[in-house]
Amino acid sequence: MALLERWGKCAVISNEADLRKVLASSDYSAIVGTREGDWIEFHREPYQIEDGAAKLTPKGKWELRKDVASLAMRFGGCIVLGVRTDNSPELGGDVAVGISPIPRNLIDPSAYRAVLMDGLFPRVEIEMSWHSSDGSTEKGLFLISVAVQEGHRRPVIVKRMMDESGKEIRAFGIAERYGDQTNWWSAEEIHHAMRVATSPTPEAGSLPESRHALVASANFKADEAIDDLEERNEWGEQAVYVIQALPPDPRRELDDFYGLSGVASRLLNFPALRYHGFSLRGFRGTFQEGSFVADRAEDVSARLDPDGTFTAMALGDPEFLGWSINKDQRDSKPLRINSTVLVEFTLECCRFVRLSLMPEIDPMAGPWSFRVQCRRFVYRQLRLAPGPPRSFPSVPMSAEPQSDFWEKYILAEGDAGRDAFNILTRVYGLFGLGREAIPYSENDTVMEEAIRELDFIIPP
Repeated sequence: MALLERWGKCAVISNEADLRKVLASSDYSAIVGTREGDWIEFHREPYQIEDGAAKLTPKGKWELRKDVASLAMRFGGCIVLGVRTDNSPELGGDVAVGISPIPRNLIDPSAYRAVLMDGLFPRVEIEMSWHSSDGSTEKGLFLISVAVQEGHRRPVIVKRMMDESGKEIRAFGIAERYGDQTNWWSAEEIHHAMRVATSPTPEAGSLPESRHALVASANFKADEAIDDLEERNEWGEQAVYVIQALPPDPRRELDDFYGLSGVASRLLNFPALRYHGFSLRGFRGTFQEGSFVADRAEDVSARLDPDGTFTAMALGDPEFLGWSINKDQRDSKPLRINSTVLVEFTLECCRFVRLSLMPEIDPMAGPWSFRVQCRRFVYRQLRLAPGPPRSFPSVPMSAEPQSDFWEKYILAEGDAGRDAFNILTRVYGLFGLGREAIPYSENDTVMEEAIRELDFIIPP
């Protein structure tokens, strides 16, 4: 029997509000007959996972990112897992034909969120919810609600793609939802959007919001620097703390970047506040594909690009962010962050930017900005207590982070101490701690003298 004969004119549910009412009522049969469209996507099963685990395969990650990005680029919408579909020639698309509740243990919401945070730019706001079936807590439907991306957050870029063999590759694409289909921007459309964005005057017939493509392109390059460090060090499953300095105009390259006395070489011999501190000392570096990449032991890595973009990444493990204060702990979880390491490393990164990079760019070009990320702090169970480091567990008030893939942008202002304090205010806020919890600070500034004096303090 034709689908049209079963459900008449269909379009049973036509908006997210009605869908949420149906899910709240548990009368999931009301979904049957709803046609996929601009705002709704159905899947019978969860996104592809590895056998015996809720870990997404490369194909599963790509499908999730594609679906979310394409919905965000149009009107926003919903993805419902646990609904069977069939193609209806009469209705010109796929239609929900039945409910197939899925096992709850096959879905890991935190993993979904991490995959999206890692693979889309800018970040897309989503909400996820589980809806049990027939009173069972073990099976049900899973809803992913995707917010529409407003002007300054468009286009949504899928940062990781797949080749024909199903292998994840370093490439990007822009997907947009039309009806029940996902359409990818062509190379010509992307080129046109970026050309218009960099043109002195707007062109007639330009793509909507195309001027934002320039910003998206610059941010994609910045994301690529972070991903490069993480992949090269094989830190993809580790907690990492990222500080990135973004120049005012990423289209311009620094003068005298290369060479023994060039700007890049300063990363190897930048004077630290104290010899044995948690700074950028001890780096060994080399040029790779035009960028200067440097590492210290196995806990800190940095990259300096010709346009002045500086990326520093520190490992959230007992050897760096958790240095010294986790020695008596049998299990590595939870990991207690040493606030001295956190504060000093942040300040030293800001000092390098202020003293070595900012003087190389005309101040009239505009302000610099800092970008800070905390990746997998929830997954790796990092904890942070107010004030200077103390002997745990004598400090029961250590706080938990509220997000696993978290980032903030901060405008550079004042001096390095002020920049560091502004960054740390956000980081401490991630743990629910106020600015008064930041040690070695005074008058909204991390004090260099307070860090220097640490060399004269005998630890307990």
